[in-house]
Amino acid sequence: MFWGRVKKLVVSDRISLAAYPHFLDPAYTTGELAFSTAEMFDVVDLDFSSYSDVAKETIQLFRVRLTQNFGYPHAAENISESWRHWKIFMSTWGSDYLNRPMGGFRPRNLWFDSRTAPITMALVGL
Repeated sequence: MFWGRVKKLVVSDRISLAAYPHFLDPAYTTGELAFSTAEMFDVVDLDFSSYSDVAKETIQLFRVRLTQNFGYPHAAENISESWRHWKIFMSTWGSDYLNRPMGGFRPRNLWFDSRTAPITMALVGL
């Protein structure tokens, strides 16, 4: 729990304070600085990670074990790998309990998958 609070209060909040003025006044930001500001504002993921750390440790006080949900998607080498590391539990659940029962992931049936995948994503979003 301590590490999650440190990530939020020390690291994430400091980065957001540095990035926030650039989002308030775009004229204040040059082209190169805009890219680094966007990278700094990736702090949302850091916030999510720190809140998750605190929640996981709090739940472990009650001897409950959770599955991994966040696998460092920004360290991935391509978009496909990044997607597999992002919200792991929710993606697996949607695949197992929504997409497969609707008949998704049939071999060489792109037309059918193009219908079941958006429906699955919409239901997971709900």
